Amino acid sequence: MSALVEHLDAIMVSLRPRADFRPVPPTQEREAWQGVRQRTAEACVRGAERYLGLEWPTITATEVMLSSMMGDPKRFKPKYDSRRTALAALALGEAVEGKGRFLGDIIDLSFMICEETAWTLPENLMRPDGTPEGLPDVERPQLDLGAARTGALLATTLYLHREKLREASPLITMRMEREITMRVIDPYVNSNGVCFMRVQGEVDPLPEGVKECLTALLLTEREDRYRWKGVKKSMQLLDAYLASLPQDGGIPGGVGAFEGGVGCLMESLELISEASGGNTSFFTISALRRMGEFLIGSHINLDYFNCSGDCPAHLRADAPLIYRCGVLLRSEDVRALGAYLMRLQEGAGGYRSLPLLRAVRAVMGEGEMLRHDARPPMPMDYYLRSGALMCVRSRTGSPDGFFASLEGGVNRPGGHADAGNMTLFWNGEPVLPDLGEIAYASSMTSDERAALWETQSQYHNLPVINDRAQCLGERYQAVEPIWELTPERSRATLDISRAYPDDAGVIAWQRTVSLMRGEQPCVHMWEIAEFERDENDIEFNFITTRRPYVRVNGVELGDILMEWDGECKLVCDVQELPPRHARQYDPEQLYDKWLLELCGRPLYRMVLLLKGAPRRLSVCFTFTHRDS
Repeated sequence: MSALVEHLDAIMVSLRPRADFRPVPPTQEREAWQGVRQRTAEACVRGAERYLGLEWPTITATEVMLSSMMGDPKRFKPKYDSRRTALAALALGEAVEGKGRFLGDIIDLSFMICEETAWTLPENLMRPDGTPEGLPDVERPQLDLGAARTGALLATTLYLHREKLREASPLITMRMEREITMRVIDPYVNSNGVCFMRVQGEVDPLPEGVKECLTALLLTEREDRYRWKGVKKSMQLLDAYLASLPQDGGIPGGVGAFEGGVGCLMESLELISEASGGNTSFFTISALRRMGEFLIGSHINLDYFNCSGDCPAHLRADAPLIYRCGVLLRSEDVRALGAYLMRLQEGAGGYRSLPLLRAVRAVMGEGEMLRHDARPPMPMDYYLRSGALMCVRSRTGSPDGFFASLEGGVNRPGGHADAGNMTLFWNGEPVLPDLGEIAYASSMTSDERAALWETQSQYHNLPVINDRAQCLGERYQAVEPIWELTPERSRATLDISRAYPDDAGVIAWQRTVSLMRGEQPCVHMWEIAEFERDENDIEFNFITTRRPYVRVNGVELGDILMEWDGECKLVCDVQELPPRHARQYDPEQLYDKWLLELCGRPLYRMVLLLKGAPRRLSVCFTFTHRDS
């Protein structure tokens, strides 16, 4: 029997009715809400005041059609999103303040959203035969991630303010319940299969869709039979999703995909546990616990994470969610990481109000997080076989010294061509970083993203072989990982030759990264290659935050000295980023702003040119700290 489904019998007999399901205190329990930290309460109230008394523009049929049929969401999407963002902020602000000041706007926005013909995003409107539909059919609600999010938002708003809304008029709560049931609960519970159509640029939508539907179901549905049917379906969907993940804890898409993927999986299980009287035995599943270890192993220092997948180099992770996952998994290390990130983010703009239930849990649990020991675990070694990933550092529990990573995997379409990329940090600051993902590029097609310079392998710490960079596609990957992890040395080897096209003329390319500990720590990177012919041209590319100064058989990168030995002389060329050609399609200089935010300083691409390399090549790059 599967890992989650085996708990269905225990959940069936203990599932609580709606009246007894209380994931957070409703607003009438003022004592609980008065315990919110004053600074946070003030931030929530200020967030709500931004929307007080505003008038909201109408969403027209032509705007929906432009988005659905022409692929132009510019007029529809801001209106759709702003209503939901405002309602969440108002609902949270009213819950914290409790004076009724925002109640009128909550009612207006809730009714406005209920009056929308559909909550489904226009690009996901489909006819029964699967062809695109220009306008929504009010008689045939379609469930996608947009509808599920809207249902969860309205359900949480209704749960928090049910008494006050009922006092204003029972018709308000009746209308909200009817729309949630018709548009979300019924399609979710009664359909044979559920497909939360992917929003462009986002991770697998299933765990988030299930979590949002569960929220709407458990907070709204009165009938026990329907509640059980929906929970059972959710468990089956989540079980299939969990079975599809690497069992060693790897998170598809990297740490940047945690919130929308595994984080939502954990939140769904938390909801089911709360609704069934605290059945938390599924949090002992080894795959879930290893996903917590993945977060810990990927953390470098401050808000730097090893940015595999679509993870930005600087990641504003959802610290309260990470902390709650640590509580659920009973992992002190994951809790400590969440508390550490929470301390870093204090004063950085407050809580995001969407998803609303997640924001409420964060506000209510902030005091506990701030009291927790906020020292991040920072393990000395972390190894992930499914992602061919090694993250190592000089010492446990400290950012001091070197941090190095080597990551293989597949160059999947829509991602980065970066199989076998290595990164290097010194004292928690980047030396050879991975630039990571750009948020505004996420709406592009796979081909458009592949054309961007920051997705290409020559803008990673990777070689160009005979004028050929790495390619995107399932066949292009770094393979055959070999690991050696000891207290004195941590080493990993990958063959990156299969990430290059056939005309690169490379038979094998073994890349080995080794961190040596001791009194004089250093990092070695060996490049051992075999080619189909003699006379090969190689570019060794390195992205660095430090202006390179060339010396004989070496380069100074600030206080880090990079040296090499090999069979041929390397010629160094240094270029500032972004490259000149990027400005052709970046008139607003968004790249410059992004790179400045990445590390607060210019970045450089260092190219070490090797002309006429022989059939067999061996070069070793050594990184040491230069005494000042």
